[in-house]
Amino acid sequence: MNAEAKSLRFLINETKLEIPFFQRPYVWKYENARNLLEDLLRCDGKHFIGSILIKRTQNKVEGETPYKGVIVDGQQRLTTLSILIKVMLDILSKKGIDAQRKTEGISALFHRENNAYKIHLQNSFLDRANYCEIIGNIEEKQIEGEPVLKITSPLEASIWDEISREHYRSLTGDKIEEAYNNDNNLLKQCYKYYSVRLRKCNIEQIKSLWDKLFDDNNKILVLITIEENEQEQEIFDTINSSGMHLSSTDIIKNHLYDKFRSFNLTEKDIYKKYSETWQETFEADESVNAFWTTEKSVGRIRRDNMELLFQAVGIINKIYYVEEDTLSDLAKKYKEYIDENLKSVCDIENFIREIISYADIYKNEIPTFSNSKFYSFNDPKERLACTMDISENTTFTPYVLYLYKTYKDNPEKLKKRLSLLDGILMHYIITGASNKNFNKYCNVIIENDKKGESELLSYVKEEIDSFTEEEIFKGLKKKKNNKLAKLILFWIELYRKSLNEKSDETSVGLQFTKEMELEHLMPQTWETEPAWSNLPYFDENGNEITDAESGKELRNEMVLSLGNMTILRKKLNSSISNASFFVKINGKQGAKKRIEGIRDCAKFSITTEIVPDENTREEDYVWNEKAICEREKKLGHEVLTIWPVLRNQLL
Repeated sequence: MNAEAKSLRFLINETKLEIPFFQRPYVWKYENARNLLEDLLRCDGKHFIGSILIKRTQNKVEGETPYKGVIVDGQQRLTTLSILIKVMLDILSKKGIDAQRKTEGISALFHRENNAYKIHLQNSFLDRANYCEIIGNIEEKQIEGEPVLKITSPLEASIWDEISREHYRSLTGDKIEEAYNNDNNLLKQCYKYYSVRLRKCNIEQIKSLWDKLFDDNNKILVLITIEENEQEQEIFDTINSSGMHLSSTDIIKNHLYDKFRSFNLTEKDIYKKYSETWQETFEADESVNAFWTTEKSVGRIRRDNMELLFQAVGIINKIYYVEEDTLSDLAKKYKEYIDENLKSVCDIENFIREIISYADIYKNEIPTFSNSKFYSFNDPKERLACTMDISENTTFTPYVLYLYKTYKDNPEKLKKRLSLLDGILMHYIITGASNKNFNKYCNVIIENDKKGESELLSYVKEEIDSFTEEEIFKGLKKKKNNKLAKLILFWIELYRKSLNEKSDETSVGLQFTKEMELEHLMPQTWETEPAWSNLPYFDENGNEITDAESGKELRNEMVLSLGNMTILRKKLNSSISNASFFVKINGKQGAKKRIEGIRDCAKFSITTEIVPDENTREEDYVWNEKAICEREKKLGHEVLTIWPVLRNQLL
């Protein structure tokens, strides 16, 4: 990598600069274009405009310059600066431009190739025609035996006809901005705006701006160049961590479809393949775009659906190894796979079809978690989707994708596989065991599943031999975050509902909002609450503990147990939540109105079962270590029934 401070003169020495064929379009709006120009005018061309990242690569297109620069970052700025140069060149040409400035302008926008001038900056297919119309052509003529270069400006006459009309002259700044931003051709709007704005300047001001922009000593940007073997995403993230993330999937897309060029397909044919596959799948409309750009929490970072999909497909196809590769390696590993394994047009098409098939499963078949959705205990697809989302675990996404594709014609086998995986994840959630080996486990379980059911079950049996009931009951005592505790209690509640033949309600909405709150029956702050700190300590058998330190130690452990937790339809008032067990259950009369207790907020059986009968005497409202242990054991046995794998039983 090489980084140098430069002026715009660097463009004079460039040949072909290429914005990847399938890159996103030019998106700069009025405010972006205006701010750039006004800053340059205000500072007499000395305004620093940031960095431009170019990757030097071999040009595989026959008949063109052997090397080219691919714009990795700076597409919007470089395109806008090129339009600015063209506008100034047009204006100065009308005023009798001198030879030096004319040469500089032409050389900044064009390079000579095969005895003709070609535009330096080759835009993506979305912008290419519009950009070429703005930059125009260079015609070579002979006048009195001497070569003369004529700059064509195909848009200039129509632009001036448009802006000279009374309607346009009457537009206010807001209306001009609105018209600019609502136009589908933002490149043309930029050219038009710069044309109008610079013609309001005197000619000397334009010449001064020109000279500053092309002055070698005026370092207004940092030009970063990398070689073909360097990773553009990693470098981009390093220099532009506060800017727009360079998507690894954009890099993969460009490299994948660029591979068609090596087999001499025309751009028209390549675009047709692209529009029928990638565009239709990932970019069809706003709702499709919104789905693939939706982010999920993965530990401490956020990753969008599209990146998760491509990582999963990479793992399934042994392109990407989570244990060895980092996220910044994703595009690199795909590029290596594409170059080494796709040896024909048919190979490329088959690989694209495979990606599309997994994308369709990911988007349309695998359930997504929603806090407004109604879940059924007997639907392992929904159960696993909920478990993975709430636990923020995407490690097994590759295996889930593989299962949906492999067993699409065998729904019963698919359900068994998903139930098994759900149980394995719940083991981690309940016991709090480390998940550091999940990545390796995911890779190996896919490979064993490919070998056949006997090999898969044999491998899984080895893995779960360490699962013991003792481990599960110890896990129920461990502290968990509220979301995971609610998840466990929620599935226990659904399990109970599934057993209740008299009830028509076999599903319930899981909502992680104020509509569904986790409540510790004995408050976590018990030591500061007289109603609880003055209670005697008991062991799990109901025997009183006389040693205060031993009693405190046990109570601090039990207050974190799942046996001490329940879920309510709403959050309790803090004066109730920390009150005595009797008040906490029944609520109390406040200064103006009655404050609700657990009895009023009990929606689920896991809550109503701990609520005493209304006729129970206050002195018989007991909640202590013994009560917590009894409830913990009951919940634990239900957990082992719901997820048999937790007691060493394969489904």
